Amino acid sequence: MQDPYVEAVSAMGVAAGLLGGYVVHSWDVRPGFVVRLWQRTANTASIQRPYSIGVRTTGRNGGETRIDVSEGGVGLSQGAIEDCGVVLEADPGTLVLIA
Repeated sequence: MQDPYVEAVSAMGVAAGLLGGYVVHSWDVRPGFVVRLWQRTANTASIQRPYSIGVRTTGRNGGETRIDVSEGGVGLSQGAIEDCGVVLEADPGTLVLIA
């Protein structure tokens, strides 16, 4: 597998990374580390019309995060996702795997 940030990654490396993310990092969903990964790696130069995505996570570390995407970048805020065009709902482990 070719990763744009670390070049070639073996299948075992991908599997180990996903498993590690699922097992170890489910605690970091609430502080927003997973969503910040999206914020720091998103290429938004071609966004023509701003939009918002809501992320709802379940469990002890769950919560709601609003992701506002525009040509200027990705903005994050807690809560207020009712007016988002799309709401992703996932448990913390699945959200880590999605990221």
